[in-house]
Amino acid sequence: MHPKFKPNSPASEQAIHNLAKSLSRPLPSAYLKAMAMADGGEGFVGGRYIQLRRVNELPERNQRLKVSQYAPDFYLIGSDGGGEAYGFNGDS
Repeated sequence: MHPKFKPNSPASEQAIHNLAKSLSRPLPSAYLKAMAMADGGEGFVGGRYIQLRRVNELPERNQRLKVSQYAPDFYLIGSDGGGEAYGFNGDS
């Protein structure tokens, strides 16, 4: 982990399984492995501030932001806290 990034404790296997099961397309395996080490977190990575959401928050947050309606090829996993979103596209 980057020294200025403060990770959350690991996501449970069940939470990761539930997320993967709820999606129509799989998320990258490297991302799911990272969530098994730190269930999101926030801080600086390089010169960018990043807030990665907890696994159990992702479905509701994507639904509330209507991601499937406005950007159907994307799945959001976090933001910079100021309007910039981070996510994966269908080709990830």
